[in-house]
Amino acid sequence: MITTGSQITVIPSQELTELKLDGLLGEAGIVLEALTEPERKSKGYMVLFPDTYKEEFLWFIPQESAYEQD
Repeated sequence: MITTGSQITVIPSQELTELKLDGLLGEAGIVLEALTEPERKSKGYMVLFPDTYKEEFLWFIPQESAYEQD
């Protein structure tokens, strides 16, 4: 189960493509906030990446695109 502090890898999903974030595919980051409550329309995670993407370190990653690393 992915929670705050989990390390994830970004994997492909339709939601990621719709957000135009395919440039983050394969990148690893640390979950700072889980936004997966049942009442949320768009479930996912605020993820901190070690390198910038479009001049930002922190991105919303859809739940379908988050693969938890062991």
